[in-house]
Amino acid sequence: MGKIVQPAHIIGESGVIKFKEYCNKHQPFIIFREIKEHDYGVDGEIEIVKFVNDKQIASGQVIKVQLKSTAHQNSYIRGLTETGFSYYASEDDFDYWSAHNLGVILIIYDAVADRLFARKITREDYAYHKKHSKSKSFPIEFSFRDHELFVGEGTFYEKMDTEYFKPRIDTTVSEKLISNIQFFSSFPKKIFIYDTLIGSKKAVFDKLGEGMNPPPFIIYNKKIYAFTPLASNNKVFRENIIDPNNPQPVTLQYDDILADQPILNHYVELLNLYLKDFFTRDRRLWLNRKQKHNYFFPKPFDKDELKIKYKTRKRGTDGERMVVNYYEYGKNSFFRHFGFVYAIDFINQVPVFILNYKYHFTINGVINLSPLKITSFTNKLTAREFNATVINHLYFWFEYLSEGSYMIDIANNDDFKIRIKLPEDFTTDFGIYKSKNIEVAKPKTSGANDQIQPTLF
Repeated sequence: MGKIVQPAHIIGESGVIKFKEYCNKHQPFIIFREIKEHDYGVDGEIEIVKFVNDKQIASGQVIKVQLKSTAHQNSYIRGLTETGFSYYASEDDFDYWSAHNLGVILIIYDAVADRLFARKITREDYAYHKKHSKSKSFPIEFSFRDHELFVGEGTFYEKMDTEYFKPRIDTTVSEKLISNIQFFSSFPKKIFIYDTLIGSKKAVFDKLGEGMNPPPFIIYNKKIYAFTPLASNNKVFRENIIDPNNPQPVTLQYDDILADQPILNHYVELLNLYLKDFFTRDRRLWLNRKQKHNYFFPKPFDKDELKIKYKTRKRGTDGERMVVNYYEYGKNSFFRHFGFVYAIDFINQVPVFILNYKYHFTINGVINLSPLKITSFTNKLTAREFNATVINHLYFWFEYLSEGSYMIDIANNDDFKIRIKLPEDFTTDFGIYKSKNIEVAKPKTSGANDQIQPTLF
């Protein structure tokens, strides 16, 4: 039996098709870009188009779109009256929408009646409901008169306050940035390749026995790859691991490594072994092998949390950061660990270290929460994090990994060093657009009835 196509998927697609039809037939044209992956509360974005000398010109002004489709009463459409209906948003949805830099339009498609509705989500909506309601869901009022969209009509921009469309960047302000790409200032320039009669790393360590701790190496097709000569100072390795018929290694120089993609892959794998050893041993981080997260492990006490001392970014004074938090939400209890993932790439033939901070959620420091819960908690956190917060997070990791130095010292051998240079702040001549401060205000009421109707479009 083939895979079943769920009715909810069909209804959802019909809503997207209906809205695309509306945008396509609108004059001027409405640019709608659908998001197919990583849907964290928005389904796409609209870019405003204007007529200039009888030509349709894309303006660069955008707003995000959340599209909901329904074929059932009391799902998205509730409290249906002669004048409109209500959509109930969750607290997480409202948190995310209200924090969005570009603003959000909520589109509702009623598949039963084949009707399309749209209205913008305002921070006044959220602020009012947050202040006056203890509920965890918030009604968003839709009016048949003001919010219905009709295919073929060109009234969208008249209904929509075009000032609400925001440019992606603001060229009137400058902004301080920091890169998460760090260059290796020192790195291995050779790879030594030994022939061996052994096929796995486990078999190698079984041969070496307890107490032997050779430098990091990898094995592929009975060849051992390492950044340092393994046999010259290690008699056991030389006599038991290396092929006695071919004891001398092949030495590849850095240019040869860069020119051979499989060898370059081995080079990156070896570099990762040194980084892993540094993070887990020298910086006492925990590694989740499946997700490749490096994160702070909680103290071995029930419900305990963990703080790390570091130098603050702006003042350079001693500060503390909570890197492991314990939470209890209803039946859920978990640790939230501050961590990161990283990648190694090459720019102008020089290796670079690319760090992205992450939150890691576990039940006891080892067992992960379910993916759905992790997604919910992560979205709620990142929706509130803007440029300054991201810079602070990156700065903390650079400070912690370097221990306040100007370099992250991964390894220091007689044969080579592995060091990562810390990035520097730089100022741009543009900034991310910021909304004006919005005061908590009671939504305006419609003259048609006494029900509360927020100001729309």
